[in-house]
Amino acid sequence: MPDYEGVPVKMGGREFIVPPLNFRSLKKFLPIIQTLQNESDPLKMMDIYVDILHAAFSRNYPELKKEELEELLDFGNAREVFQAIMGASGLKTGEKQAGNGLTGMGSTPT
Repeated sequence: MPDYEGVPVKMGGREFIVPPLNFRSLKKFLPIIQTLQNESDPLKMMDIYVDILHAAFSRNYPELKKEELEELLDFGNAREVFQAIMGASGLKTGEKQAGNGLTGMGSTPT
């Protein structure tokens, strides 16, 4: 049973309970989250997503390595997982813009 309550997400045939980001992670990532909407390099954006998502997943799954998370994430689930964590963390995700599911992600504090 996970230590922290959170949002259930399915990836790779497994269900994870992903808690909100803690204050330490929010302080680290909030300035980055606020600039995601303007990021044009998809590789840099994917690295940012993995860092943020890994910080949240690590609270309940400290054994989950970033490389394993990258294997579980894909274009079909990354946006949903990111939105779930941002919503649980008290942040509202931006509207999808032209492009793939990741390029339209932006966040603003609620």
